Amino acid sequence: MTPVARIRVSAVITHYNRLELLARAVESVICQGAVIGEIIIVDDRTPGLSVEEIRRKLPQDDRVRVVQLLDNGGPQMARNAGLDIATCPVVALLDCDDVWLPGKVERQVHELVHAQADIVSSDVYKCYDGVTLIPDKKRRYSGDPVAYLLCQGGHLQTSTLLMWSKVARELKFDQAIRKFQDWDLIVRAHARNLRVALIRVPLSVYHAGTPHQMTGIPDPEQFRVVMARWQGMLSHACQFRARTRVLARFYVERGEVRKGFSEFADACFEAGALDFGGLARLVRKVVLGWLRKSC
Repeated sequence: MTPVARIRVSAVITHYNRLELLARAVESVICQGAVIGEIIIVDDRTPGLSVEEIRRKLPQDDRVRVVQLLDNGGPQMARNAGLDIATCPVVALLDCDDVWLPGKVERQVHELVHAQADIVSSDVYKCYDGVTLIPDKKRRYSGDPVAYLLCQGGHLQTSTLLMWSKVARELKFDQAIRKFQDWDLIVRAHARNLRVALIRVPLSVYHAGTPHQMTGIPDPEQFRVVMARWQGMLSHACQFRARTRVLARFYVERGEVRKGFSEFADACFEAGALDFGGLARLVRKVVLGWLRKSC
């Protein structure tokens, strides 16, 4: 086994029309130090922007490589292109509007090796105003990443993911789906019995709820499409709670409260069971939404 201190990481940053934020993301990678072997920036064919223009806006570092897709294909295609050309044994992903905190990569590499994991994630800070860092609510993690996502309400956000390059290239991101690609990758990894470790400290900053956010609010219809692709990969309990705790919540977060409770009721009726925990979370989500609007 290669000693941890000798392992180098390929950082893959996907970019589309966020040049003013890209330099900040690259700077956060450079600050990781010598553990970073290369910084690959994949531009998803931003209109009117050349590779040379991108390079001029970035911090000067010999490890930086900029490539541009021939056609706009979405973040999943850009990530896969970066994985294809990465040369280091470990790869870490970063969206151009997010940042890594100092020591993030080194700590994850240590966990990858010593926990004998295939993929390592971490907790994350959310930032809604560009300044204030809010730690994500901690959920219990038993080592099952699918139960953590679908039953516990946890997050394994793209910019927290680090994995062996061989694993990343075997899994890749499904280019047939537009959203929830990180969730899909984790579900497929778990179906292959790959081990996903989670560091319970925020090591990345996810900029959410602002014009800079790349993914926008949840799309329940897209999540329904992705769920259909997971047939045979999920336990009955995860299938059930994916509807009562995730899909129903997405409808509520999009303002379709009636649809959210209808989805919850349909799932319970079809399963012949009632998810009391899911119902409590759904009611809480609605009440908090009403309180925010009234303030």
